[in-house]
Amino acid sequence: MELDNDTFGDPLPTIKKSPRFNPFFGMVAISLVLGLASAFGIWGYLSKIQKKAQEVALTRNVIIAAKEIMSGAKVTAEDLTVKALPLKEVPNNTSPKAESFIGRIPKTTIAADEVISFDKLLEENSPGGITSLIQKDQRAITIRVNDITGVGGFINPGDRVDLLSVVDIGKGELVSKAILQNVLVIAIGELLLDPNSRTTVAAPKGINQVTFALNLNDSEKLNLAAAKGEIRLVLKSFKNKEKEDDFGALASDLYETPETKTKVENPKIYTAPPVIKRKSVEIILGTQRTAVYL
Repeated sequence: MELDNDTFGDPLPTIKKSPRFNPFFGMVAISLVLGLASAFGIWGYLSKIQKKAQEVALTRNVIIAAKEIMSGAKVTAEDLTVKALPLKEVPNNTSPKAESFIGRIPKTTIAADEVISFDKLLEENSPGGITSLIQKDQRAITIRVNDITGVGGFINPGDRVDLLSVVDIGKGELVSKAILQNVLVIAIGELLLDPNSRTTVAAPKGINQVTFALNLNDSEKLNLAAAKGEIRLVLKSFKNKEKEDDFGALASDLYETPETKTKVENPKIYTAPPVIKRKSVEIILGTQRTAVYL
């Protein structure tokens, strides 16, 4: 018999039955989540692969160097060839037509298989050569050297040197001084400086002409010193580009002359004049004192 009321006559509370958890549906839900995550991952991966494949498939013909093209030399048709490159590797400032580059002059040496671009070339109708290496306010000036004054032939374009000169300043006194410091060598003989080259080209041995880029005033100094006597080059370390205080070296600093020897052997010694003591009589009148020397 079912009781609808409790002992005191109140209605009994209704007992709610909670639904039981079915593990099958939980597994299905987890599988769906994992499947969707895997699907998105595979879709993303395949999209990247497809994008890369499209980038590889999209190519463009570019003009490259068929061989090394030296700085200062005009580009010819034999220097160029065509190559297909992926679109993302093609620079913006280039052209697929070889005619756009023929006759132009490279600013720097262009390696074989390197893409030809306009920023690697001088302006159209530029004369090229050594004038492309000097600044607006500079002049190119050349002096003769030999194996001794030219540091044994070890100077190459791109090196920096100091220029020494020996001058007679009068009264038999010679002075050796650096008339110019930290000067850039832009050419040895006909071998020009390649300012952007990654390698140093050694100058041929036996070349006796060195060319510098100087402003007008320094050019005049070098010309005057060359007329006065021999110019000797002093090669600097590539780490040292600073100018130093230079007071020159005098011949008297190196060699002892009879005049300087006499000064050393018979130095003049300063003596103070002797103090002569004089006798005196002191006269006292009240608060005043007066000394009378005898």
